Amino acid sequence: MTPDDIDKLIDLHADEGGPGLIRLSADTWCRMPSDFGARCVSPLRGIRYRGVRIWVSRAFEDQVLSRAEAMALGHDEFEDLTAPPERL
Repeated sequence: MTPDDIDKLIDLHADEGGPGLIRLSADTWCRMPSDFGARCVSPLRGIRYRGVRIWVSRAFEDQVLSRAEAMALGHDEFEDLTAPPERL
């Protein structure tokens, strides 16, 4: 999954109540470009991209989950969605 793929899926979920969680495989995470825009905002809030929490594991398949799907996994710390960063 590329940053553009993630942005498209986030925007699709935005129309349905908002994206809830991004799950990425460790391989995808390691291949992300440095200007992707994700950052660790705090140890408690974790890594976020456009306000959406990112979980990384080698056991995951790349997914952008809805808020309902994220809540089913026990995640309930949602933030307002922000615009995608400009990339060169």
